Amino acid sequence: MKIEYYLLPEADYKGQYDRKEGHFIIKTGTIADMIHDSKMLWDLDFDKCIPDYERLNDILREGYFQRLAEWEPMEIDREEYNAIVKMLLDIQMDRPYRVEM
Repeated sequence: MKIEYYLLPEADYKGQYDRKEGHFIIKTGTIADMIHDSKMLWDLDFDKCIPDYERLNDILREGYFQRLAEWEPMEIDREEYNAIVKMLLDIQMDRPYRVEM
């Protein structure tokens, strides 16, 4: 599923983008793209650890992640959650995303 989301300046996004009102970056992508582009799981609270199904839905229902991104509030089902986790785990990085066991 593709969604439209806005990255705020603090997300420090380096890719291609369009500008909205001179300070928002408008993107269209998957929920996993939004999570990765905004770096919302990179802070000390998460340290690239993907939250469980309930916690991720809590975040998605808010419609924003403080200082990093905004989107239309939404909720995902377990199948979508599993797909998001797989997409994030498949991203090649020096220090990749992880899930708590």
